[in-house]
Amino acid sequence: MNPGHAVMVKSNRQLGSVLVERGLIEHRHLEAASERLIDAMQNPGKLTASILSILIFELQELEESALIAYLVEEENLGALPLGSTEFDPSAWPDFAAGLAGATRTIPVDRKDGFITVATSYYLSPPAREYWESELSEHIIWTVAPLLQIEKRIESLIDAQSQANTSASGVERSMPIRNT
Repeated sequence: MNPGHAVMVKSNRQLGSVLVERGLIEHRHLEAASERLIDAMQNPGKLTASILSILIFELQELEESALIAYLVEEENLGALPLGSTEFDPSAWPDFAAGLAGATRTIPVDRKDGFITVATSYYLSPPAREYWESELSEHIIWTVAPLLQIEKRIESLIDAQSQANTSASGVERSMPIRNT
C-alpha cells in the first residue's frame, strides 16, 4: 500500500470514529458511509471520495454547517471561507497534492515560519499527525467547507501535473510529490 493510500484509509477511518464518539453521527451512518467509500475506492476518480463527502452529500446524515460550528466552538478553529481568498497553486510546488486529497487539507498562506492550512479533517488524528510531521513551519489550523477545499486540491493537483509534464516533457498521471 502506498503511503498516500495508507494515510487516506487511516484518516477516513479515524474521522468516522471520532464523528461517532462526539455524537455528530450515529454508528449506522458510519457503517453505510464506509461501505460506500469502499465501493468508491474501487473506481477512483481524480480525487477519491471521502467518508465526509459521503456523509454530507450522499447520505445527508451530517450537516456541514453543524460540523464547522462544532470545530469552531469545541476545537477553537477559525472558519475560513476559501471563496474569499486568492489561491495560486504554483506557489505550493512541494505541498503533497495527493496527501492533500487524502486528508482534505490545503495550504492557504505561509508567513514568518507559520503556515495556515484549511481542512475538513481536523478531527482525524492521522490527518493532523501527517501534516504536523511533514511541514517544517508551525501550523495554524482552520476549517473550510469541503467543496471549497476539494476545488483547491484539484487545482493543486492540476498545477503540479502540468509542472511535472513541463519539466519532463512527458505527461504523467501522478502529482510531483505524492508521498
